[in-house]
Amino acid sequence: MKNQKSIKLENVKLIAIPLLCMVVLVFPLILREINGEPLAEDISYYHTRIAQQISDKLWLPKEDNYLYGGRMMPLIPGLATFLAVPNLIFNIPINTFSKILPILIGVFSFLIFFMLLQEFKVDKRLTDISLFLLVISPPFIYTFTTLNDHIIPVFLILLSSLLYLRNKKFFSLMTFFLIPLFSIPDAF
Repeated sequence: MKNQKSIKLENVKLIAIPLLCMVVLVFPLILREINGEPLAEDISYYHTRIAQQISDKLWLPKEDNYLYGGRMMPLIPGLATFLAVPNLIFNIPINTFSKILPILIGVFSFLIFFMLLQEFKVDKRLTDISLFLLVISPPFIYTFTTLNDHIIPVFLILLSSLLYLRNKKFFSLMTFFLIPLFSIPDAF
């Protein structure tokens, strides 16, 4: 009887903690939509605008005409290119995808973090506490509720680590080499 209760509790936790992750990541988006500011921070609008230019011209712009004097592109355009691809292939609006992408990558990062804890054979109770603390931590919430330069590199670092621990070193290395396409400071 006690064993059945623990199995049911494990199943509930297996569903409840990822569900909590989804709720925590979706809640700021709902609040922003209610307040009329669907994207947070200037950098989100920047990446969305550059993605729209890539989608319209089918090429990466060399200059950013919205900057004073029309300067060269100051940021690495990996995220903007990543945003433009679903628009080009599936005709998904960039504004919609830019709101959903951080949440999706946040949930996948959460799941990979869970798998990493399993790879290290961390105690189940400590795993639950770690996952809960990750979900409610301000850095996690900020990173995966705003469209910023760090969402994809954090995901790729976690994925590369998981692949390395599972002895898929070639794929781990290839994943790691994708990081500079999105953010050079995150690669080092």
